[in-house]
Amino acid sequence: MKPIQFVNKFYPFAVEVENETGIPALAIMAQAALESGWGKKSIGNNIFGIKFRRGDYGYQKVLTTEYNKDSNAFNGKEVKSKTYIQEKKLFKFLVYQYFADYATPKDAFLAHSTLLLTERYKDALRWRKFPKRYLIAIWRAGYATAPDYPKRVCPVVDSIIKRLKK
Repeated sequence: MKPIQFVNKFYPFAVEVENETGIPALAIMAQAALESGWGKKSIGNNIFGIKFRRGDYGYQKVLTTEYNKDSNAFNGKEVKSKTYIQEKKLFKFLVYQYFADYATPKDAFLAHSTLLLTERYKDALRWRKFPKRYLIAIWRAGYATAPDYPKRVCPVVDSIIKRLKK
């Protein structure tokens, strides 16, 4: 799917979530675009990369990249490789994880908003009018493990704005 098609298809869901929750639609879309490669590598209808939890519709086992300060962070999990990155003082893991699969894209948007409204991320809503600051706030609260997440997700906000103007 091309980025403009991705925006046209999913932006209405993001606006609906923003109207109901206050979570910025641009931030929602930036996360979805980054996590799914503009829809090219989504897990079923899970364009957010949400991990499977009991009660979810279904799941898929996927090899993913995770970062952590703790070398034992994924003990007991199916780790393919572990590398220490000296300059970042982090371990990079290639690990198999279970990701949720949803019946519809709307179900994925609802699950994403439910996650972002938990205590862990709720304080980020003070930045609701500033999507990039909102994204940085949820990253600081633990949303993503990539140390460069803000540098990767914030430019996607600008890319989406550009496509909305077309």
